[in-house]
Amino acid sequence: MQSALIPAAGLSSRMGSSKPLLKWGDTTLVERAVGAAFELCVHVIVVVGHEADQVNAVLRASFPDALPIHDVALSGTETSAQPGQTAHTRQLSVVRNLEYRNGMLSSLRCGAAQVSSEWFYIAPVDMPLLTADVYRAVQPHPDADAVFPVWNGRRGHPVLVRSTVLPALFGAGPEIVAMRDLLTEFRCRETPAPSEAVLIDVDTAAEYKRLSPETR
Repeated sequence: MQSALIPAAGLSSRMGSSKPLLKWGDTTLVERAVGAAFELCVHVIVVVGHEADQVNAVLRASFPDALPIHDVALSGTETSAQPGQTAHTRQLSVVRNLEYRNGMLSSLRCGAAQVSSEWFYIAPVDMPLLTADVYRAVQPHPDADAVFPVWNGRRGHPVLVRSTVLPALFGAGPEIVAMRDLLTEFRCRETPAPSEAVLIDVDTAAEYKRLSPETR
């Protein structure tokens, strides 16, 4: 079974308020992201940073079985399975990136340190149109280290990554600033996406206003 890694640690500077806590119908972006991932994954890892305690509180209210928040610095990115996790137990882990100001790659390192499955999805918290159908369309490929959903020739999320990438992620130098830079050295495959959702995020207040069910 696959895991899912949801980076939700950033400053949300272009939005002007915390994106994970934005309302989306009767829920929030972070709750919606976790719920969509749980449709297919047994282990979901949310990486928090900015307003970490508030995001953690929201998650624990919706998912009371979530493990206690776990603080991780980049020097602590050793791979470690979560206690109690089995192939048949749904598990939510909340990881606090103590160095979240260093960018999303630092959050991916912190979250990936908790991955124990062969494959894991990466799905940013600000992509609320992702559904179970989108996740199901992105499946492991025997000759790939990463699989991207593609819509109209453009790669999107969730990207499915094999754990063989983890040593390179943990050991990446300062010249690697994004996951896409790292994956250029690995075997990547593309698969057709079922919808444009793989490309749509809510990075600004204008995008949120246009897409949110709160403002339609």
